[in-house]
Amino acid sequence: MTLTADSHGRITSLELFPPGTSFEPQMDTHGRIILKRLISEEPKRVYAKLVRRGEYLVFESPFEVTPEAIAKAVADERASM
Repeated sequence: MTLTADSHGRITSLELFPPGTSFEPQMDTHGRIILKRLISEEPKRVYAKLVRRGEYLVFESPFEVTPEAIAKAVADERASM
């Protein structure tokens, strides 16, 4: 199979490149281009229970949630968009 780029530098093949799939291109020492399919990771979900403490409702989590951890999670989420 031979693929030829169009005037915009795009290569299309529905068999090899399904819509919405991301690839990482690498060029080896012989000038060949290698495409590695990138697999998206599922975001790490944090589950907490809503419990009553006195007159307040608070989230209870199996681990400590720090402001730094929240800031990092928000930054990671924004960077992935």
